[in-house]
Amino acid sequence: MNSIEKVLWILNRLGEEPYELNLTTLANEMNTVKSGVHKTLGIMMKQGFIIQNPETKKYSVGPALYRLGKVYDNRVGIWGITKPIIMEVAEITQETISIGIREGDHAILAYKIDSTLPVRYVEDIGIKYPMNGSAIGKVLAAYHDTERVKELLNATKFIKHTPNSIVEPEAILQEYQKIRDQGYAISDEERFLESFGIAVPIMNDHKNVWSCLCITGPKVRFTSEKINSWIQLLKSKANEISILLA
Repeated sequence: MNSIEKVLWILNRLGEEPYELNLTTLANEMNTVKSGVHKTLGIMMKQGFIIQNPETKKYSVGPALYRLGKVYDNRVGIWGITKPIIMEVAEITQETISIGIREGDHAILAYKIDSTLPVRYVEDIGIKYPMNGSAIGKVLAAYHDTERVKELLNATKFIKHTPNSIVEPEAILQEYQKIRDQGYAISDEERFLESFGIAVPIMNDHKNVWSCLCITGPKVRFTSEKINSWIQLLKSKANEISILLA
């Protein structure tokens, strides 16, 4: 098989039971050496087409496939599962509610329901968020592979968009630890002035995080009382989504 055939074979194979396979099994079924398959898997992981369970070392299809398939969106995928839930959250809060996913090393806005209020927070589907200055970007980075995150932080020169922007790698790592400890991320005017966001992780059945539930809007509407209430609401709804996805 050539390189393209290998990629397509792997994607098709991981779309069949048991939906997770390790390197040895894939190489044996492809009747090829493990080194070549490992290289192909590495490229596919980098692009977000597959993911690897850090505990079992098995590979499965990744979040990049969600964004490529409108059919998936319209049928049984995460949007079909989450839409009623985020519509409920949007109705309760009256703010913009979104689902962020991680594709490789990038945090992506996958789905959203915009606030109907005259002044609201609006961004385009598919936008990539920085890992230091957005609720979605920070929460997905906080639960990403630690060593890979350190590599990215050391290789990236962050822009201080506002006085609240966190740009030093050590400070960002401390922020990630805080996020993991409390179970949510807050972005308080870190990308844009007068904006506020809260994101909570959505875990799959392996307790891995590659998606999150987020609320964003003008900071003036995010009172202390609402922030505390909405954090609990998001956590509850993210848990519902996790159960449905499992």
